[in-house]
Amino acid sequence: AGIDNDSLTIALEPEVASIYCKAGIKDCAFEKKDAERIGILKKNTKYMILDLGGGTADITCHEVLEDGNLAELHHATGGNYGGTNVDEAFRQLLVKIFGTNVIKEFKRLYLDDYLELLAIFERKKRLFDGKSDKVIFSFPYRLLELHESLCGVDIKRDVWNSPVGNDIEFPRGKISILSSQFKSFFDTTVSSIIQQVSELLESVPDLSYIIMVGGFSESPYVYNRMQEQFGEMVFRPIEPSSTVLKGAVLFGEHHTIITKRISKYSYGIARMMRFKPDIHRLDKRREIDGFVFVDDVFNSHIEVGQSIEVGQDVEGYEYFPATNGLTQAVLEVYASKTRNPQYVTDEGCFPVGLLTIDLSPYEDHRHWPLRVKILFGGTELTVDVLEVKTNKSLKVTLSLVH
Repeated sequence: AGIDNDSLTIALEPEVASIYCKAGIKDCAFEKKDAERIGILKKNTKYMILDLGGGTADITCHEVLEDGNLAELHHATGGNYGGTNVDEAFRQLLVKIFGTNVIKEFKRLYLDDYLELLAIFERKKRLFDGKSDKVIFSFPYRLLELHESLCGVDIKRDVWNSPVGNDIEFPRGKISILSSQFKSFFDTTVSSIIQQVSELLESVPDLSYIIMVGGFSESPYVYNRMQEQFGEMVFRPIEPSSTVLKGAVLFGEHHTIITKRISKYSYGIARMMRFKPDIHRLDKRREIDGFVFVDDVFNSHIEVGQSIEVGQDVEGYEYFPATNGLTQAVLEVYASKTRNPQYVTDEGCFPVGLLTIDLSPYEDHRHWPLRVKILFGGTELTVDVLEVKTNKSLKVTLSLVH
């Protein structure tokens, strides 16, 4: 888009939603009764942001500090528990009723009708609260005709003989779905959300509130299920779907409001070091120019679960270019969910990217150490490289592995 990197900041969705909710309580972002219950998120208040979108659920936990800024209490977590899972459950029901071939042919011949059916379902999904006996909406008659044409059987007989025979009816031009069946579209996803939230409540003590944001949080059924499970802890803004956008604007104006974050992974750099037979694996042993080294060591810079303040000075580690006469040095950055992996090839380790460092024009690079710092605390990883002997900062490029 032509935007300079220095003018572009990555905003993490649950974080900016948290910023907006904290600011929005006094700006009528919540209904009056909820705003009065939740107060203004006073200092030392701990709360959870549950961001339910179309594809995923993203969760973060924050504490309001003495100065009004926010500190992350647990690294961001979540999963594929978004609203599109409900859509997929409905599509699978259509396949169960009509068969794969009929649905495939219907999409080929009458794609507009198929998309209109999904759009109608989407509207019903947003309004469903689980309190009505049935959900009834328009249904394309062409699909019923196509089924009878291809299968030679009236759909009513097929439905009656199917596992959902007691739950589905096709009155003229419509489909009628029992509430229990409609709930089943949601229940696997909602149960996963509840389990994830419950686990976080055990991991992060003294959380006072669960604030639901994102488009899927607008579902009355999802909101009711959460309140049934967690009671008066659960709140949501008046417009959950716009919370992230509004919070991103606030974050752009005050991007240091979140002063402390928790690392989701351990981050380190692959390196060689002197081989120690009582410590290192024999298959990692390498001999170079008469010296014996161990390869693929995970040299940890940041540990999973580590709390790091924005702008915090971190320890740097020295690395030596492999040979003389180089114009660039390349270091491999890895991550792991393990606190202290020994090798970058250990289970759970994965490559993050390559650090390309422009070297000073000297011949004897092997004796010119580079002190590398991986900086975390903002929304992005950044890297500083210092040439120790000259005290010169070197240009470094981090190319991410896709």
